[in-house]
Amino acid sequence: MKLLNANYGIEFELNENEVNVLVVENPAVLSSIISELYKQSNGQDGNFVLSDKEKLFKFGKEIALVLEPFSINCNERRIVTKLYQELKTQIDEYMIEETVQLYSKIVDYLDKVTQKVPYLTTFQLDFDITGLFKLLDVELESSDYSLCENIIAYMKALAQLCGYQIMIFLNLKMFLSIEEIMSLYEFAFYNKIDLILIESTMHTTLQTEKTCIIDKDMCVIYY
Repeated sequence: MKLLNANYGIEFELNENEVNVLVVENPAVLSSIISELYKQSNGQDGNFVLSDKEKLFKFGKEIALVLEPFSINCNERRIVTKLYQELKTQIDEYMIEETVQLYSKIVDYLDKVTQKVPYLTTFQLDFDITGLFKLLDVELESSDYSLCENIIAYMKALAQLCGYQIMIFLNLKMFLSIEEIMSLYEFAFYNKIDLILIESTMHTTLQTEKTCIIDKDMCVIYY
């Protein structure tokens, strides 16, 4: 699979066990690239192309863009929605009897409650189990993780629940040590996640990285 942008001479081969690093030293170019990635990740048109041989892929459905690692949330809406869908699938496949029993108990409970007041009352008999998930705030467990641990947990949720296998991070090396970056890479490689790091300055190059530099004069250098 490839990620291309002909306007800036960007061509990334997304290979197993390899991280693509794009260093953009020109602030205006960096701003333009991030703006374009953001728009395309939200379904708008742009000049980045994700392809595999002759097949083109919808950018927003395949690539997760993370611009600010401190605000990531493993229980954001798209993740929790997919979590509820997966739980509902498990219930439909393995817990139909238990769900019917639960429904019966809830109806019986509400019947008893409403009979205790001197009013005519009604309630919705159609039972949606996802409504119970929302009522009880079912979500992924979160703890006092380090930044690196939180990023890895977020990547896991995006990959396993939302199906993203390509993730782009902005200026991640500014906030993580080399050891933490290597831990993140190890997790990505094990889970078949393609990583692209976009950095505004050059940092230590690691063995598993393929680097592209767009310098201040907009010259493109690969190594």
